Amino acid sequence: MEYRRPAAEATIEQVVLGSRFVARASRAEDVPSVRDQLKTIQEALPGAHHHAYAFRVGYGASVVEGKSDAGEPKGTAGQPILSFIRGSDLGDLLVVVSRYFGGRKLGTGGLVRAYGGAAREVIESLQWEWRVEKTQLSLSVPYPFLSRVRHLMQAYDIQEVASQYQADALLVVAIATKERHHFQNAITELSAGLIAIQATD
Repeated sequence: MEYRRPAAEATIEQVVLGSRFVARASRAEDVPSVRDQLKTIQEALPGAHHHAYAFRVGYGASVVEGKSDAGEPKGTAGQPILSFIRGSDLGDLLVVVSRYFGGRKLGTGGLVRAYGGAAREVIESLQWEWRVEKTQLSLSVPYPFLSRVRHLMQAYDIQEVASQYQADALLVVAIATKERHHFQNAITELSAGLIAIQATD
């Protein structure tokens, strides 16, 4: 499955009725990485009164989501952040909004607007990239075919993960899953079936 996800972290700040909101968006590869990033943010911003967050790991039908109001009234922080994550059409996304209390209460509606607005702005500022599902293949390549195989790998934007040089060249490569069968057919045609290919994962 291909989907968009953050390519780099983004941070914005907003001030609402004296309260300062610092929003940070980043990639969340898995739930443990969410915990690690939350700990890092809490240590970096010890003066903040709340660190509300929401995250989505994965994309589409296969996602893990979570949220926390971090001490704010129920439903006023984590849920509006999660709503903008869901509306962004991004996967692997963590948004943390840290609030420095400014002395004036915002009310439940004001908190929803402030946390949601900070989440929306930081998500809009993100740079993103495509996550492409990849498959690893092992190729046993007789040396007369090696240069042509490497040329074919460039044409399919294939990454060489490992190599050994024995009786044949043994290559482990990573290829976009959707291109796997096209590449295998091209290899078979190139070598008349003399290059052995098998999946390694």
